[in-house]
Amino acid sequence: MNKKELELLEKAIKDKGEILMNAEDYHYGDFIIPFAAEFLGITVERQICRVVQIRKEIGQFGSDKFFVRHADGSLLVWENQHFYKVKEEYTSQIETLYNQHDAIEIDDDKPDVGYRDIGEKDFILGFIVPSPYSADHVTPMKAVQAGIKEKIREIINS
Repeated sequence: MNKKELELLEKAIKDKGEILMNAEDYHYGDFIIPFAAEFLGITVERQICRVVQIRKEIGQFGSDKFFVRHADGSLLVWENQHFYKVKEEYTSQIETLYNQHDAIEIDDDKPDVGYRDIGEKDFILGFIVPSPYSADHVTPMKAVQAGIKEKIREIINS
């Protein structure tokens, strides 16, 4: 990436949007920034990614598993992670960066395409893949999120 493109990404990262907490808050192809990207020392070029699949409650601690595509065509899987949504004012310019690739994988991404993680035999289709658990099953991540929501309610109502 050239200097101007890196500056665009840096600006979008610095001016990041809201934190998305639930799989239903995402839309196929949203540009997102992993919450811990800066802490983990991830390079600017790889901090912004496009979400292509979410598998509910099958990640670490019952978190959602996110399959994301980078501008270079690489696919990465995140779990036990929240994301910032890239603000709308940057998306068309970032989209242009994604369209300047030689990676055929990006051209093949569609909401009904299947993906597989390391060690998986089969491709799993769909954008949001439902949880394999019943709605009343409590994972550690569900318990943490419920505690956060309860704390927010207490603060709002006090």
